[in-house]
Amino acid sequence: QIQQGTTLHENMVWGTKASKNLFGTQGVYGIPNRDITPELAARLGAAYGTFLKNHTKTVISSDHYKVSLMLKTALSSGLVSTGGDVYDLGSVTMPVHRYAVRSLGVSGGIHVKVDANDLEKIWIQFVDGKGIDFGQGDGRKMEAIFGRQDFRRVTENQVGSIIYSPCFKESYQDYIVQMVDAATIRGNRFKVIVDYNHKNLSQIVPNLLNLLGVKIIDFDVAFDDYPKTFDKLRNLYKFLAQEILHHHADFGVILDSNGEKILLVDDKGNLIDENRLAVLWSLIIFKTSPGASVVIPVTA
Repeated sequence: QIQQGTTLHENMVWGTKASKNLFGTQGVYGIPNRDITPELAARLGAAYGTFLKNHTKTVISSDHYKVSLMLKTALSSGLVSTGGDVYDLGSVTMPVHRYAVRSLGVSGGIHVKVDANDLEKIWIQFVDGKGIDFGQGDGRKMEAIFGRQDFRRVTENQVGSIIYSPCFKESYQDYIVQMVDAATIRGNRFKVIVDYNHKNLSQIVPNLLNLLGVKIIDFDVAFDDYPKTFDKLRNLYKFLAQEILHHHADFGVILDSNGEKILLVDDKGNLIDENRLAVLWSLIIFKTSPGASVVIPVTA
C-alpha cells in the first residue's frame, strides 16, 4: 500500500506499506525487516543527526530483542555519519533512557523497543534534550529531512564516535532511591508479588526493590516463557490476585516489558483501575512538586 504523495527510496517487494507520514504516537512504527529495515533505520539516524545541530551528542538504547539491537546499530551508524557523538546505553528501558538524556545533558535520544501489545511490531522513539517524546512539529521536520534525503555529510575526520555507556541502570536505581523516602519504605518491610519481563527488567526491578528493603516474590502470571503482551497480562491479573492472598502480600505489580506501563493489585486482590491510578500518580506529583500541573485524558 502506497499513500498518495509518498516518495519511495527502496524496493517495496517485502514491505507492507509506504506512507508520507513516518511518525505515529510514539515515533516510527512498523514490522522490522519489512516496514523498518536496517537501511531505513540508518537513514532515520542520519535524518535525526541532521535535524540536530552539528557535533551534538545524543543517547541511543534498545530493549533486549535481537531485532531491536540490530536496528539500534543501524541508527547509530546514521547518527555518527552526520558528525555527532552517540552514547550507547546498551539494553535498557525507556525510563532509564530518559534519565540518561537529562543526566548527560545531551541534545536528545533514540530508543528502539518491541511494541507492548503487538510483539511483531517495533517502535523507534525519538526524544528531545529533556527526555520528552517528539511532538508533531519536530516529527514533521524529521519527515521533511528524511523525505528529501537531505542529510548532513561530514569528512572522515569529523565522523562522530560511539561511546559505550552501560552503567546507567545502576545510576538510575540510585537516583530513584534518593528521590523517595527510602527509610520509611524500608521500615514498612513490604512484601510484593511482581510479574515482569526478566530479560528486559531483571537488572533493575529486583535490585531496586532490594535497595528499598522490599521482599519480592517473582510470579509469571502467564505460566510460560513466551513474550507476553500487556493486554494479555491485564486479562490474567486474577492469577496474581490469588498469589497475593496466598502469600499475604501487601500488593502486586505487573510491569510491561519496557517498564512504562503498570498494573497494581491491592492486598485484597482488587485491580486498581486506570482512573484511580491516575489519581495516585497526581497525588504523588502534587506532594513532591507543589504547584505542578498534571495533564490527564479528558475521559479520565
